[in-house]
Amino acid sequence: MQHALDSSALIAPASPPPPTSQTPTTPVHHWSLDELAGRICELGFDGHTQRLSFTTGLLREAQEQGQPTAWIHTGEGLFHVPDLVAGGIDPGALPVIRAPHGIAAARAADHLLRSGAFGLVVVDLGTHCDLPPGMQSRLAGLARHHQSTLLFLTRPAAHGRPGGKPAVGSLGALISLRAHGTMQIERPGYFRCALTATRDKKHGPGWTREEVRRGPAGLC
Repeated sequence: MQHALDSSALIAPASPPPPTSQTPTTPVHHWSLDELAGRICELGFDGHTQRLSFTTGLLREAQEQGQPTAWIHTGEGLFHVPDLVAGGIDPGALPVIRAPHGIAAARAADHLLRSGAFGLVVVDLGTHCDLPPGMQSRLAGLARHHQSTLLFLTRPAAHGRPGGKPAVGSLGALISLRAHGTMQIERPGYFRCALTATRDKKHGPGWTREEVRRGPAGLC
């Protein structure tokens, strides 16, 4: 069961119950392509969180706007194509580039951003997060210049450590928005996915977005 949860996306957002004071939500525009345009972002996830749960919305939004998208992947465990289709994504319009390590993935992202053709580039780094600050700075500059969104997916989730030092798996201070994804069972077949901003240079940290999503057919 754990393996299935780690390798599949949660699909089909359900209608969540009204938020309580303990579970604040953020307006949709905080996590949207328009708000993230020109920024370099990081979404941290752990073994209980689906990395596609909050990424598919951005991919779908970009495709609906006619903006080219790309996915750069390191390591194993690539997403399942049926999960993308269930999330409203056209997999034929999402080229996938495999990279052996984080540096190669960042170089691929550099080429894509430099072209100015891509509205959203997702880089699934996993634990390959040792990117030199100079490389991150160039990527941030390219994203800003072309008003593209560069989203890094990292694992383990990025939480701050004592003394303000970034956690293992965190890309550091050049990230404009860093968020941590979590997931818990809401009811049979449904999962509550939460996205919490731990760093946001535009709106400030601390906001949370929650969605209740239906799991793939094999989990329901």
